[in-house]
Amino acid sequence: MSLLSLPVLVVRKTARAVSRSCSTQHRTLAAVPLLVVTSIISLANARTVYAAPATLHMPVTAIYANVRMVKFMLRNDSNMLLKLKVGDNEMTLLPGKSIDVKLAPGQQIIAEETTATNKAGTVLTTAIPGMDGATVSVR
Repeated sequence: MSLLSLPVLVVRKTARAVSRSCSTQHRTLAAVPLLVVTSIISLANARTVYAAPATLHMPVTAIYANVRMVKFMLRNDSNMLLKLKVGDNEMTLLPGKSIDVKLAPGQQIIAEETTATNKAGTVLTTAIPGMDGATVSVR
């Protein structure tokens, strides 16, 4: 038995009950509103059964497609060799030298080894859009 045939059976049973207690003239008047109500309910149920899904599929690459990278220069102003973790990459920065860095906003530059001014694991800087085109000096 389908969903659409169920209201028809209810209308028929209700119409029989009305016909037993009412005269012929009132029988048709009582069955019409009931028929209209059950038709509206069955149409509403059909819409919910065949409705489109509420979620949309979006590929992960589309979410990160508009991430603007932060480009800046990192300069070693100390007299020691610096071993750094720049984002996911490990780099060595010679004393007095500079390197160009390109990171996504939120990525960090971390000291890998202890120096005179920085302990191992210290976050030296975090890339933010305001650093674009700047020079960051590490001492």
